Amino acid sequence: MYRKPQTTKLEQTYEKSSANLKNGSQVHSHTACLGVMNEKTGIPLRIDVKRDHGEMEIEWRGGCVDRLPLSVLRRWCPCALCSDRREQQARGRGLHMLTPEERDATADVTDVVPVGRYAIQITWGDGHDTGIYTYDSLRKMGEEQTG
Repeated sequence: MYRKPQTTKLEQTYEKSSANLKNGSQVHSHTACLGVMNEKTGIPLRIDVKRDHGEMEIEWRGGCVDRLPLSVLRRWCPCALCSDRREQQARGRGLHMLTPEERDATADVTDVVPVGRYAIQITWGDGHDTGIYTYDSLRKMGEEQTG
């Protein structure tokens, strides 16, 4: 007899986040990240994209909620191509000419999917989807936003 595997809390969280992303649902939590910055939080409890505010809201264990601007997430895309472009810009001198990809880059999010138990992959409105955002890097971005 086949028994369907039980859905984990993480899978339920991502199913709910995906549903929220698709239907534009908003969560209005105003929990501050005071006193839990150094706590190892691991996997987020909830990830919501708030398009009307241009931010991604991530709730961590311990009650901390980070609100990361989508434009910052896009600007710091961790994929090899974007990382290489940032390094070349930092080394370069003078005027930087925008590539067609940079010119057409958008901070519109069309999808967010989990990658294992350590990261998410964001698909941007222009189709760019090669960046894997680890939970550790998202947590650090959140600390920088509030610090």
